[in-house]
Amino acid sequence: MTRAHAWLAVLVLGCQGSVLPPGGERPFRPGEDGPGPAAGCDLPQVDLAPLEHLTRAEYDRATTHLLGFEARAARDFAADDDTSGYEVGARVSPLLAEQYVDAAESLAEQAVATRFDALLDCDVAAMGEDACARQLISRFGMRAFRRPLEADEAERLFALYQVGRAYDFRTGIQVVIQGVLSAPSFLYHVESAPDPAARPGDTVALDDFAVASRLSFFLWGSIPDDTLLEAAGAGGLSDPAGLEAQARRMLEDERAIA
Repeated sequence: MTRAHAWLAVLVLGCQGSVLPPGGERPFRPGEDGPGPAAGCDLPQVDLAPLEHLTRAEYDRATTHLLGFEARAARDFAADDDTSGYEVGARVSPLLAEQYVDAAESLAEQAVATRFDALLDCDVAAMGEDACARQLISRFGMRAFRRPLEADEAERLFALYQVGRAYDFRTGIQVVIQGVLSAPSFLYHVESAPDPAARPGDTVALDDFAVASRLSFFLWGSIPDDTLLEAAGAGGLSDPAGLEAQARRMLEDERAIA
């Protein structure tokens, strides 16, 4: 895509969304024919996507950026059940679900074998194993889920760590990574309305983390980097100038989709 076309699309992606009933259409993606011309924020609304899993290309890019090595597990994934129109990615077959679990196990094992210190990034001698595990859960989980973890999510992952820790510390960390890569919040594009009272058909503002995820998958076909997540956490993507600055930065990055 040209930078001009990308920037026009960013303006639309970052404005607003609506809560859809089951079966609602999702927004277009790079390389697809869109539902109509791009417009300003005061024109037709941008719909929130219904629950939809990562494409194979997105999965490979996301795991590559998360783990720090070239990951190609998705090349063997089963094709989507329904390849008609906007329903692509809306369903997961039993075979694909099994392949997700197998890929998570294989990638976690490779990550611990080759990138353990870099992924942990913690002084175990000074902080202790459990504290380092909690730090990894928070940091790695946030990058994978594209938002801060809820307290119960972090505790569930720590419980997984404890199961693996019964063998040794590295196994505990491996089980955490496997758990994150198997989680729906990683495998699916999840956009939660910030207003819990929102009903189907309501127009709602996307929160900054949802904007960050949309922007990153649109421009990079992958997860947000730390800079974009930090901007989202500071509320910087609610400001048009902040959104523009991040989009321009990302378009100059080698990860930008041509």
